[in-house]
Amino acid sequence: MSKKRIVVKVGSNVLTREDGKLDITRMSALVDQVAWLHALDYEVILVSSGAMASGRGEISVARRLDSVAQRQLYSALGQAKLINHYYNLFREYRLPVGQVLTMKENFNSRRAYLNQRACMEVMLDNGVIPIVNENDTVSVTELMFTDNDELSGLIAQMMQADTLILLSNNIDGIYDGPPDDPASHLIGHVEPGSDLSAYIQSGRSGFGRGGMVTKYNIAKKVAEEGIRVIIANGKRDNILVDLVEHPDATPHTEFEPTAEGVSGITMTISLASLLVGLICIVFPSMIMGLFAVVAIIYGIILIVSGVYKAKSYTDAKKTGAHLPAISLISAILSVALGIVIVINPFGTVMRSLFTFAGIALIVEAGLDLTSVILNTSDGKKKGDIVDPENKDITDDGIPDGVFRDHGSLAGEGRVCSGIDRFFSG
Repeated sequence: MSKKRIVVKVGSNVLTREDGKLDITRMSALVDQVAWLHALDYEVILVSSGAMASGRGEISVARRLDSVAQRQLYSALGQAKLINHYYNLFREYRLPVGQVLTMKENFNSRRAYLNQRACMEVMLDNGVIPIVNENDTVSVTELMFTDNDELSGLIAQMMQADTLILLSNNIDGIYDGPPDDPASHLIGHVEPGSDLSAYIQSGRSGFGRGGMVTKYNIAKKVAEEGIRVIIANGKRDNILVDLVEHPDATPHTEFEPTAEGVSGITMTISLASLLVGLICIVFPSMIMGLFAVVAIIYGIILIVSGVYKAKSYTDAKKTGAHLPAISLISAILSVALGIVIVINPFGTVMRSLFTFAGIALIVEAGLDLTSVILNTSDGKKKGDIVDPENKDITDDGIPDGVFRDHGSLAGEGRVCSGIDRFFSG
């Protein structure tokens, strides 16, 4: 049986005192609760802000710094101090922790995405609690996440978490009016497809970059991926314990996950792949005619790409850098295939390629459809926090074989089906 996996996001304002310095007491209480969850056999990933707050009091600068320089300086100093605090606090429970510093680019690069996921998987497999934060020393302006709410949403999807908990600053969740208005009521449950944007105020909290608008947008998108999302008050004592033991009596806003989640998307892609695959096999001549121009363009691209790879390989060898020989082989094959396609786009080679592509699409569609059927056959909804003695089986790796290249939760994700899974390990 698989362990339940929870991503907990705690922001700067939850961990910061009124004077802007780190609240060690609040950190200690948070660690106590994460250790409690770990003892109950939950896998916990902690997405924690607080580096700048931790580093702010470590140094006095001689001259005025701009906002970017301040962020880089204080976060560089503070991240070491922050992770050291976590290390010492978790050490009391004999729990090892590991630091994961990431940036937005790591969710745009497939290799970085897979490496990052593999790192965190091996940490969890060995009982290590990943503590994730944005690498503020290099993430500036357009390279930054909106805030750690966005980061935690991406982490929850990448790691296929069951639940994402966003801890806010002194607010129990989303209200149907101003939170400080006695006539306003807390919205406890949000069904898929509900629009609460009219209730969200656009202000942001003191030391953080985000606010309830960001939390709502992230929660809605993550829930659409089949992950349960909870917005709760991070300043409330024992909030994580209460959410597990007394959810009905604990104020919070819960976003119900979409029942289909990623499986619905995979089903659509799989059926489309199956159809295209059959067409490729049954009507290869028609497909070749339709894609003749595209094939020629693709051939030219292959030639240019191959020449560039070969030049890069040669240049690297001249400078003593190491590149695998497969780079040169790939370059030669690219050029050769490109020339064949350009010279004879309607030939036997192209027919064979389309037939092979059709077979590959059908095989992949069959694997994906089988995965969807197996993953949904137990009738349970993904995302429920349940008694640890009655665990649900969860998936490992990229959801249902689909790799999503998330540059940002605010943008469109690039969905790559095809043969990618065979190279992802």
